[in-house]
Amino acid sequence: MKRVAKIISTLILVMAFYNALSQEIEVVTDTMYFSKYLIEMPQFDSLTISNVGDAALEIFECYAGGPFHCEGLEDSVLEPFESTFLLVAFSPSVAGLFEDTLTIVSNDLINDTLYIMLNGQCAVRPMVTVEPGHLNFGQVQVGHSERLTLTLGNDGGTQGVIWLELIEGEGFSVDFENNIYLEPGDTSTFQVTFTPETQGIVTGRLILGANGPADMIVSLRGEGILQGVDINPNDLTLPETFCISKIYPNPFNPLTTITISLPEQSELLVRVFNIMGQKVAELVNGKHSAGYTKTIFNAAGLSSGIYFIHAFVPGKMNEIRKIVLMK
Repeated sequence: MKRVAKIISTLILVMAFYNALSQEIEVVTDTMYFSKYLIEMPQFDSLTISNVGDAALEIFECYAGGPFHCEGLEDSVLEPFESTFLLVAFSPSVAGLFEDTLTIVSNDLINDTLYIMLNGQCAVRPMVTVEPGHLNFGQVQVGHSERLTLTLGNDGGTQGVIWLELIEGEGFSVDFENNIYLEPGDTSTFQVTFTPETQGIVTGRLILGANGPADMIVSLRGEGILQGVDINPNDLTLPETFCISKIYPNPFNPLTTITISLPEQSELLVRVFNIMGQKVAELVNGKHSAGYTKTIFNAAGLSSGIYFIHAFVPGKMNEIRKIVLMK
């Protein structure tokens, strides 16, 4: 009897230990939705994963089926109350509706296998873009003009139509009035002009309408100065929006420089993916100060083709830009 009592006592202690110290996985949603307009261009979204227990959570495996792919969590460890994010890519080879499952396997004692539903829709539509997303005219003498160029592109599968919705800010104007039509793969440029009427800083925005997927907004900034005042060529004004502000050259071989606008200090992740949604390079992963962060992508070991720059700041930016490697 004493031996049985000792075994029971030991089991009680073991159970008490596991009840006192246990890991517990938590995600913010049980379903993820994707909707894209170009078959060749993958779409990315992030899933926040947290350990709300009081012991270390080990993530052993993470995988998705069908046209969905995930990156970056295998063999990861989350300490108690620590969170991370998982990037999920949707890259179908044909148009249509898709459903599948994201599976996360961990050492959670109660729920060691977690399933997230994945729903995706792909329809061939225009995918109109504008670069850059911010124009800074710097210092311009009152009564004079400075012009900067914006580039429109259509990465979709049908004709894109762009029109001027609104331009705000005293002294800003654009040089087109009629609609711009872009066939798939085409680009077009137009200029924005800043002509200050008074001294001081002016901010504004340009809103362009399009038939897919959404309106485009470009932030504008300039400073009017009086004649005779020295112009500062090094305008270090912080950007106003999170965006990929420039990729140059594009097309490229084998080097291109990516410039990211960060209005505030941020955890920045910049990766490169192929048309299948598979990661081919990780360029930036860490905390960066406010301003303009530049990174160089060297594609010397890759074959010619289309790739995608994905810039991600949790809760602030989730942007994709197409680049073309021509060897």
